[in-house]
Amino acid sequence: MRNSGIRPVGTDTIPRASVEQFFTALSHLASNGGSSFDLLRRVLYAQAGRRAPGSECALWTVARDVLAEFHRLGYATVGVLPRRRSDVGRLGGSPCEITNQGQRLAEAFATNRGQAYDSLLLAWMAAHPYFLGLIVRVLAGPIYVPDVTNAAQAGEGRSVQAVTAAVVKSCLGRLSGVGFPPDKAARFESSARHRVEALGRSLTSPDLDNKAFVDLIQDGVVIPSLLHAEGLPFDAVTFKHLLKAAHEFFAAASTSAHPDFVGRVVFSTCDFTPTPADGGYAPPSAVQHHGYSYARPRFADALVKAYSRTAGVSAGYADAYALRAIVCVGIRIQPLVFGACLRDLIAAGEVADPMVYTELPFTPPPPGESYVESGTRRIGRIKLKSNQGA
Repeated sequence: MRNSGIRPVGTDTIPRASVEQFFTALSHLASNGGSSFDLLRRVLYAQAGRRAPGSECALWTVARDVLAEFHRLGYATVGVLPRRRSDVGRLGGSPCEITNQGQRLAEAFATNRGQAYDSLLLAWMAAHPYFLGLIVRVLAGPIYVPDVTNAAQAGEGRSVQAVTAAVVKSCLGRLSGVGFPPDKAARFESSARHRVEALGRSLTSPDLDNKAFVDLIQDGVVIPSLLHAEGLPFDAVTFKHLLKAAHEFFAAASTSAHPDFVGRVVFSTCDFTPTPADGGYAPPSAVQHHGYSYARPRFADALVKAYSRTAGVSAGYADAYALRAIVCVGIRIQPLVFGACLRDLIAAGEVADPMVYTELPFTPPPPGESYVESGTRRIGRIKLKSNQGA
């Protein structure tokens, strides 16, 4: 049985760097036997591929976060790191030396990137209680994020009363359709009312255009209220960075194309051994991704069920984005795994069951998502035909 959640103890600091930047920096340290803060910053700047000339401060916070994380995880020993921009020039020569543990991870990255990613993922779960808490929560089931994306959802009147009513109605109306528990709904509503009231005059500021108004409600009311309802102790900005890291580690994925919910559905795409215990604090020692070998024997059945839901009795063409969302959430796989399994069915042609027919897309993918593809061919609509009894 999956656990309902884990309550991290204390606070946590999440580095504002990508997994790719971590391994770029680690490879640099391993290749050179050591480095300095400024040299590592320059390496990260070159890897970023920016066209504008870099100043002595470009990406300094990324370099600082990477090195601080290496020190925390035991991958490197580092000198004093800059805390302010004004410290960058003075501390540019601060040394950093790779440890034996860091060297082993760098060697794993050079020979088996998947293994290296998993090693860093498990280290993150052991070192970051917020990240562990998020992973345990999505293992228990999807997180439904009722994003507010337009002024109508946020209360066009901009008074405290109008905004509160609109946000509560829009968000809880959508969440109720996916079985959001009453106790969580009560916590969400209480938090939303408190947060809208706290915004007060900010809502009616003449400098606040519609986009800024919607962003304020999304980041200042909706996301914090959802996190409060879910019992997750971090803020909206941290939630964004945690989701980014979970995606980069292939530990979770998200979609806004699921027909059952208008908003984002965030879901797990792997399992762990042992499964993190509810109320406990024992990070896992192994990860099992729901990759191609996992998905292949489950894919055709999941696709047929999703198609039956979206195409209905007409058995015509169904939206490919919706099909992908249903299948990915249902069997907890990454969109890339969906694409690989779909490509197999299409390549099998008339011997496949089901046979797959496709049409080009008429619309771009939802924000933050890629096209459904088979090889280099983009797919917008899918039709299935059973071979049973043929």
